[in-house]
Amino acid sequence: MPNRIWTPLLAVAFAACSPNTAEVRCGTSACGANQRCEPKNLVCVLDEAPQLIVSSPRMGALVSGDTLMVEGTVRDDNGSASLELSLDGANWFKVPHQGAAFSAKVGLPSLDYQPLKIQVRAHDAREQATKVQVTVQVDNVAPLLSVGYPVDGAALGVAWFASGGQVTGRAVDGSGLRSLTVDVGDGPVAAGPTGETFVWAWSTPAGEDGVAH
Repeated sequence: MPNRIWTPLLAVAFAACSPNTAEVRCGTSACGANQRCEPKNLVCVLDEAPQLIVSSPRMGALVSGDTLMVEGTVRDDNGSASLELSLDGANWFKVPHQGAAFSAKVGLPSLDYQPLKIQVRAHDAREQATKVQVTVQVDNVAPLLSVGYPVDGAALGVAWFASGGQVTGRAVDGSGLRSLTVDVGDGPVAAGPTGETFVWAWSTPAGEDGVAH
């Protein structure tokens, strides 16, 4: 009896899918839970979360005004991604976008040189999320200014002028005061503050109108 050589059949299974039903077939059976079928090469690849970049504003930027433009790009390997933005981490609103680029105009709260966290997040069809946070400094509040003496409308006599004619008050700003001026009718005169208080001395002889402004 002649010798017979038995050759075992080696079965090799490839994760592939039909071109017409690539996403359905591979997404539910052939590919893993965190994979998708790449339709060009018909192989299972890792399904990644969206790629999100906020290009403006920059981290740590000083911003002012009532509104701010938030710009960037969002890309997903499995199609389009939904985009949302929040200024407090609790309330989110949708950001419309066409293609990869997005731009959103947001209203700024009134802050006196204080940090504001701008959060942007993107979700793909599998609810995979990517979040980017950019912290900026918002300064859209004018300095607080009060004049302690003399009071508005006060009649000032010779004694006030003789004593140096001082104007005192308080000026406060979150980012610090760059300058302070006092205008007595002849044009503004610089009066540098000392901390939050300021003292300005009248240098014009008495006898003009005798009324504090």
